[in-house]
Amino acid sequence: MAIAPDPTALGLDRLSMNLGTLGPGRPADEVLDACARAGIRTITPWRYSYEAAGVSAFARSMRRHGMVASSVCRIARLGGADTPPAWRNAIEEGRAVLDEAAELGASSVTVIGGGMADGSRSLDDARARLRDGVQQLAGHARSVGVALALEPLHPMVAADRGCISTLAQALELAEQAGDDIGIMFDCYNSWWDPALPRSIPAAASRLLGFQVADWLVPTQDLVLDRGLMGDGVIDFRHLRGMAEAAGYAGCIEVEILSSRFWQQETESIVAQVVERFTGCC
Repeated sequence: MAIAPDPTALGLDRLSMNLGTLGPGRPADEVLDACARAGIRTITPWRYSYEAAGVSAFARSMRRHGMVASSVCRIARLGGADTPPAWRNAIEEGRAVLDEAAELGASSVTVIGGGMADGSRSLDDARARLRDGVQQLAGHARSVGVALALEPLHPMVAADRGCISTLAQALELAEQAGDDIGIMFDCYNSWWDPALPRSIPAAASRLLGFQVADWLVPTQDLVLDRGLMGDGVIDFRHLRGMAEAAGYAGCIEVEILSSRFWQQETESIVAQVVERFTGCC
């Protein structure tokens, strides 16, 4: 008897390989070659992915490999920029990332916002700076045709990496910042949030991306110990079902930041991602 296909299974047409999964230091052509051979046609580069080759050369290499960029990582310094020089630098960096994303043909740039300023004990101040920075960058984003996608991070990194911790907070900030500000939903950072059944539908019109990586038990590192899908505790299909019920039909971006994973060969990482993406997401 033939086995009916699983209607919930994803094909590679929905996969975007976040190049943070492969870590820094790998030659761009090696990464793009491995992805192309595996049938991956959509990627999400970090700035370090293309800084050695230069953004123009990386864009040409993407085109040679028949690839497109779904997003670019990231704008990350607004929350902690509590002095005029730091603020200028953060805004200038944000504009530069948007320009690079436009050259790569990406539709959005992820904004994690950063944590609190050195010596501060006020998350409210950091969030206000993030809101103001997004508002200031919004005009430039529109001019280059790239959206800003706010990404809430897990509360364990609220102080130093991401001052917004829930989807509801991201939605509130996006609504304050402007009608065209979007949201990046990361399962790794948000799987624990009991408000998701309400927050995901509320954010439906602003959902620009959906990221996956598994939460390992125990987690050994606050930043670089994400797991391959299926190795942890997250129910990806349940979360994807909520997002798709809210109308999300875009890429599913695999972003596994893992110092252990980064020690493996490029081909091995890509093969494991493909296998788990189609089997677990």
